[in-house]
Amino acid sequence: MMLWRLSLELLMASLAKMRSPRSGDFGAVILSGGRSSRMGQDKALLRTPSGKMMIEIVSQAASLVASYVVEVGGNYSGHDYVADRSIHEGPLAASVAGLRAITSKRLFDGIFVLACDLASIDSDALKSLVVLSGGCTVVPVVSGRAQYSCSFISASGVNRVLGKKEFRSSKWSELYEATDDVVYLDVDLEPNLVPDAFLDVDTPSEYTSLFHT
Repeated sequence: MMLWRLSLELLMASLAKMRSPRSGDFGAVILSGGRSSRMGQDKALLRTPSGKMMIEIVSQAASLVASYVVEVGGNYSGHDYVADRSIHEGPLAASVAGLRAITSKRLFDGIFVLACDLASIDSDALKSLVVLSGGCTVVPVVSGRAQYSCSFISASGVNRVLGKKEFRSSKWSELYEATDDVVYLDVDLEPNLVPDAFLDVDTPSEYTSLFHT
């Protein structure tokens, strides 16, 4: 997969523009369904070192970058809610359900897809994804691992995904390959980004480590 890198100067200039008038009308899908089998309890409701629940952190970040947010799954965030009717089909099916729900309202310049267990995500990190990708679909890569749980899908990418009749498998990566414009961004090479901001929390050991960093 191709990894992109942008200069610090260009990143800061672009972020400054995004902090004043909104440069795009974005939507966001928060995924809070699933079985949380590895964690053993609902990850969305777990408290972080700040005292906030994970779903609160993700919801706040999404609200600061998106004009419309839809939650698929647990109905915890207070945003418009779509039931996760594909709980046994994994995050790909839930992501598609969220994209369909959000685009039924209106068309957007792009849509963030965010898992509910991004314990350290913030709005600046999400803005950076859009800037660094040049508006293409982007998946951050941390320590060589693609973080599909914190991604941005371009408007053209959303159209291609929703126009696809079926996927070859239920792997989450299939959704992003279907966009035809996906960029895999190596976050470790970007000095202005904090890799931990893009990591989700899947296991009890990963959750415990939040309190020891």
